[in-house]
Amino acid sequence: TTTTTTTTTTTVSLCGQNPQIFSLTPAKGTYDDQITITGTDFCDEWGNVIFAKYGIEMPGNIIKWTDEEIVASVPWGCKQGVNKVRVVTSENESNKKNFTFIKPRPKIDSLLTIDSLPTKSGQIGSEVVIGGLRFGEEDSNSKVLFNNVEADFSNWSNESITAVVPDMKVGKKGRVVSVKVKTTYGTSNTKKFNVLPVK
Repeated sequence: TTTTTTTTTTTVSLCGQNPQIFSLTPAKGTYDDQITITGTDFCDEWGNVIFAKYGIEMPGNIIKWTDEEIVASVPWGCKQGVNKVRVVTSENESNKKNFTFIKPRPKIDSLLTIDSLPTKSGQIGSEVVIGGLRFGEEDSNSKVLFNNVEADFSNWSNESITAVVPDMKVGKKGRVVSVKVKTTYGTSNTKKFNVLPVK
């Protein structure tokens, strides 16, 4: 008697093993704009959306992630011009699509807006909190200026900066200066601040 044994091999395809981008809309924009990426095999487990140019890679901020659609916002630090966008899952990387990054226009795009200086005056060396919008992430181009004097800062976030009033020549009653914020993408509006001498 001859017994024949048949072995069946089942190939299991891992989710996210072959991600593909079909479209990216809109195909151009600026910092913090939302883009929608449609495709397949992104898996439901969140991965990364990478914007790359000149070897500099910046991860987008994920807002929504499904197997066939991802919504992400354009990250701070993207280089002006055409960036290559790809999706990275736990198993693989997708094809690339072009995204044209447009440098923000401060007055038009409401970028780098100082909304408030809760303290209108302060001594040299004291801290002042600058409240506003879209200051972005701290990098080598992040500056706070009192007139043209650069100030140190102890905290920098997208909507708040804690700066130290810099040393400068002031009178007995102080000196009124213009405070502004400078970043990679431009310069903010200004707010008046009275720098007081140290008592």
